[in-house]
Amino acid sequence: MGLKILVVSIFVVACGGIAAVGYHRVQESRSLQVAPVVKPEVVRCAPLEIRSFTVSESFHGRIHPRAELSMAFQIGGRLSQIGDGGERRLRENDMVAKGDVIAMLEPARFKAAQAQAMAQRNEAAAEMQAADGGVTQAKAVHDDAKREYERQVELKSKNAGTQVAMDRAETAMKVAAAQFDVAKARYDRAVATYDSASAMLTVADVNHADAVLKAPIAGKIAALPLEVGSMIRPGDMVVRLVDMSKVKLIIGVVQSKRPQIREGQRVEVEVLALNAAAIATQGTAARPEPRVGHVTMVPPAAHPVTGLFDVEIELDNKDGKLKPGMIAKAVIALNTDAQVVAVPAEAVKRKGNKLSAYFVAQGLTVGLDLGGLGRSQLTVPTMVVREFPIEKAVLVEDHYLISGLPKGVSHLVVEGQTRISHGKPVLVIHGNATLPPSDIRTAGAE
Repeated sequence: MGLKILVVSIFVVACGGIAAVGYHRVQESRSLQVAPVVKPEVVRCAPLEIRSFTVSESFHGRIHPRAELSMAFQIGGRLSQIGDGGERRLRENDMVAKGDVIAMLEPARFKAAQAQAMAQRNEAAAEMQAADGGVTQAKAVHDDAKREYERQVELKSKNAGTQVAMDRAETAMKVAAAQFDVAKARYDRAVATYDSASAMLTVADVNHADAVLKAPIAGKIAALPLEVGSMIRPGDMVVRLVDMSKVKLIIGVVQSKRPQIREGQRVEVEVLALNAAAIATQGTAARPEPRVGHVTMVPPAAHPVTGLFDVEIELDNKDGKLKPGMIAKAVIALNTDAQVVAVPAEAVKRKGNKLSAYFVAQGLTVGLDLGGLGRSQLTVPTMVVREFPIEKAVLVEDHYLISGLPKGVSHLVVEGQTRISHGKPVLVIHGNATLPPSDIRTAGAE
């Protein structure tokens, strides 16, 4: 029994010794193992190009006259004159100044009505004057009769007068009062007649003035459909007048963009028809410069049919090339404070439909095996790359303008981006100068 215990003990001790020797050799082997070397890729970099970028939006719309009037007479009659009565009558496309005579109805009838109304008013004025004199005379007679009656009443009270005299004086006073009332009624009728004649004269004057149609604004005649001698009714269009010295471009703006557009804002406008005409006759080099306009009206409510806000932009039209109905493109700056990084197109890595750019940052984080103490991390002062996907960048002159870069990046990789991936160390070359980071040795690195 004791022999068996001794044999087992010796076996256990032997196994333990073998295990200890094996563990010692493993640790010794680990201590002698050389950590693999992470070799940086050589890339060429350029400093970040920061630009102040203006976020612009294009809107299409149609050109309208600044003012457009359909003019008509307020009275009916025969058209006797078109223009100011000179040798040349007005025609379409003629320019007229404010106050110029456009057309005239036959004036004789309106002058006759005016003269008749004037005569009736003069007659009413004479009648009113005569009636006024009659009122004055009747009042004087009434006052005398009233005083005589009062005197007879006083004499009768003193027994110095008779009843017959007092009754006669009372009758005379009542007759005078009735005559005074008649005189006042006559005067009131005369005043009413005068007022009516004055109103008729006013109407005659207005009709005489309305028989002459004058331009309320300076503009160009767009339509003149009637001929001299035509009988017209009130409201029949005689001329359509448009003011094209300045025009307005009306664009439809969606609700999300409306708060970024304000009155007085500068707008660049390209008129598509003028561009096409210039290119067709003189080539692409003759493309005209955009016209500059300003927002004059931002409506408070959307159009009930389209749901868009009809923003008006005023444009100068001194050369007369802008015509109603032309289609134009307005470019409006919605944000002028955006800060972006310009990435050359050749520095962009393409993989299928995905685009990305690589930037370098200082500092590589590596893992450390501390044996029995566990693991830790260490930041090594070397250059590493950070990949930035390009999704909604704007392409301007072969540069992608991107925003929202990761913090800490300092340079853009412009050469060698096809050999690198996110988080890898790199050897950065700036022109002819090389910044050589030391090789990084990490336990267990691939």
